[in-house]
Amino acid sequence: MKMFPQSLSRPVKFLLVGIIVLAVLMVWFGYNELQESRRDLRSSLEAEGATLIEALNTASEINLLSSNEFQRLLTEKLVIVCAHVSDLEQFGALTGPVLKRHVERADVDFLAVGDRNGRIIISSVAGVTRDALLHQELLDSIQVVNRDGKEWVDLGTWNNPVVGRRQYLVAFRRPHRSGFILAGLNAEHILRFRKRIGLGRYIQDIGRNPQIEYVVLQDEYGIISASRGVKEMSSIGGDPFLQPALAGDTLLAHQVTYQGREVLEVVRPLYIEGEFFALTRIGLSTRRTQAILLRGRNRMIVMALIVVVLGGLAFGFLLVRQRYQILQEEHRVVRSYTDRVLDNMADGVVAADNTGKILVFNKAAEKLFGVNSDSVLGKTCRAVIPDTSSIEETLRTGKPIEYEERSYSLGERDIIAGISTSIIHDTDGGVNTVVAVIKDLTEQRRVQEELQRREKLSAMGELAAGVAHEIRNPLNAIGVIAQRFAHEFSPREDEEEFHELVQTVRQEVQRVNEIIQQFLEFARPRPLTLGRVSLRELLQSEIKALESQAAHAGVHLELTVLRDGDITVDVNRMQQVLLNLVQNAIEACAHGDRIDVTGAVERDRVVITVRDTGKGIPAKHISKIFNLYFSTRSAGTGLGLSIVHQIISEHGGDITVESEEGTGTEFVITLPRRTGSPAEG
Repeated sequence: MKMFPQSLSRPVKFLLVGIIVLAVLMVWFGYNELQESRRDLRSSLEAEGATLIEALNTASEINLLSSNEFQRLLTEKLVIVCAHVSDLEQFGALTGPVLKRHVERADVDFLAVGDRNGRIIISSVAGVTRDALLHQELLDSIQVVNRDGKEWVDLGTWNNPVVGRRQYLVAFRRPHRSGFILAGLNAEHILRFRKRIGLGRYIQDIGRNPQIEYVVLQDEYGIISASRGVKEMSSIGGDPFLQPALAGDTLLAHQVTYQGREVLEVVRPLYIEGEFFALTRIGLSTRRTQAILLRGRNRMIVMALIVVVLGGLAFGFLLVRQRYQILQEEHRVVRSYTDRVLDNMADGVVAADNTGKILVFNKAAEKLFGVNSDSVLGKTCRAVIPDTSSIEETLRTGKPIEYEERSYSLGERDIIAGISTSIIHDTDGGVNTVVAVIKDLTEQRRVQEELQRREKLSAMGELAAGVAHEIRNPLNAIGVIAQRFAHEFSPREDEEEFHELVQTVRQEVQRVNEIIQQFLEFARPRPLTLGRVSLRELLQSEIKALESQAAHAGVHLELTVLRDGDITVDVNRMQQVLLNLVQNAIEACAHGDRIDVTGAVERDRVVITVRDTGKGIPAKHISKIFNLYFSTRSAGTGLGLSIVHQIISEHGGDITVESEEGTGTEFVITLPRRTGSPAEG
């Protein structure tokens, strides 16, 4: 059989055969390289998908736990408010206006007292008659507190017939009479808040990335939450690929067709506090990968033709170079959209390899720890993060941490963070990467503490007001009797001692009356009377009044106004604040100590500092000094700093304290400047 024309010489034949053989070999080599590239790209996509789904699952768990904590705090708040109302009813001080003021101060939407038949007796809603009735279904739910002997019951969301809208309700048993106390919050506000920060919103934000086709949370009954555009997905029971994912905490990936497009789907179960919650399914777009592979195939054909012309060596070199470019570009594309997803997350994400070196450090982590990601990548966690015990523990034990809270000291600031870790295993089952999701809880804890302090102060103030009214009448009677003794009676013996005792009784009655008046002013503070005044004028007027007291105690008192300007405050109330703080500082100082009062007007706020070099406040008392009735002085009433805190809060400001025993104490007041019309008060 003849393969070549006889006119071709043997060297030409061998050359032609060699070129054909070389071309065939190059095509075969190129085909294998493309397949290898496809597998590498698939592995790269799976690895990035694994990191993404681990971060999403951990963040979802934190989100759901935070939502449950929010629900618990709302219920606790309503129960506390009901308990306060119960105390007021016990003292006989409960009326509609009192309930209305309690609603405004406690920041709830509804309060009512009803009898056993569901008839409203007292309500915070103006115009509600004593004959208003609750519908039977709601009344049956409320009767649990009487029937089962419970103190309170969480009713959930109901259409409140008294106010005509849906509310989140809690019923509280009246301890001294039959019936109930009902408290409610606007359900629409709670629903809007959950939509704004809830898991569904979180998934919607991630699903907007163009490189993600869909994000779905799904259990055996159907879809729990999904990104926009997802209308239906295969059920877990009818999909043999999804069934193994229910058996354990494993990551699965496969190629599927979604709405006519090829996607790489990664699946992993989501556990909440050790219990299965749902399957997380993320569909990663393969359009860019397919486009890169298509371009690679076309280039391969061109290169194969070039190889036929120029030779196999050049062809092989270019093919290797092409494969490198494909992998580099795909890695850049995949890493780019993964980085965008991680950088848009509100929680810090830190990923470290099995030696503890940082691989991922997103924008939220940069903001949290105050470092740039470019300066920490490749470094060990211990060199960047002050406390890395969570990541180190996960690396050491090979077990992820579901959730724990830790405190970090970062230079001049301390933070509280909620941390969860997860593990990406290598092919041998070992730890390849540890992913930590860190949520900054500092502000949330500060707000919770401030809310609890204000609620406690409000409740104690109301109780003090009720008790003060009961004490005042007999106290006045004692004063009148003592006055009559002084003017109408004259003993036959020890007349001087008699008058001294009568005078002592009158003085003590007057002193108790003054304390009661302070109680009443704290419980029912006057509305602010705002006026415009310069900061220097405000401070000088009060400091001059205290200079003689400080000089008598041998304490040097100095005022410094760094930047003067007009401010809008209630002058009398702010003078009361300064009087309390400076007098406390004088009493804390010994002979030779000094007190510095500093003020500065900034663009939109006012900062006033009262610093002394006195004996300081013990660390165990710092968190209690603004509490009502707390005092370290035997003659103190515990009202001064509580009133200071109340006045600053009414001005919309904040007061902080730092102290060290033996060194001194510093109070810092921050107020809004409010240079507009004083009529706003």
